[in-house]
Amino acid sequence: MNIKNNGANYKFRNDDLVDFLDKEINKDTYRDIVLLLELENVREFEYEGNMYVIKRVVNDTAIEIIDEVGEEHGVSREQSRFKIETEKLIDAILAYMKSKGCIM
Repeated sequence: MNIKNNGANYKFRNDDLVDFLDKEINKDTYRDIVLLLELENVREFEYEGNMYVIKRVVNDTAIEIIDEVGEEHGVSREQSRFKIETEKLIDAILAYMKSKGCIM
């Protein structure tokens, strides 16, 4: 899977997405996050989770995932941020919840 990191393409490390899903997505949060991601009329937002920030900016089709706690502890922006297309993130969240037995 290829995603963008600060404007440049790079090979996505699946560990980053899995860590985000493990720390931020659960039966109490996934519906709200998916609904927010699906809102096409919301052009810009920041959703602050426990460790990560989910961010959409105007004129960008991808969602930026930021390891805010990592950055607070000195991790560089290049290592603490990644971008993923909105639909791919929604698919990943729903697949994750299915794997946990929370949705059918």
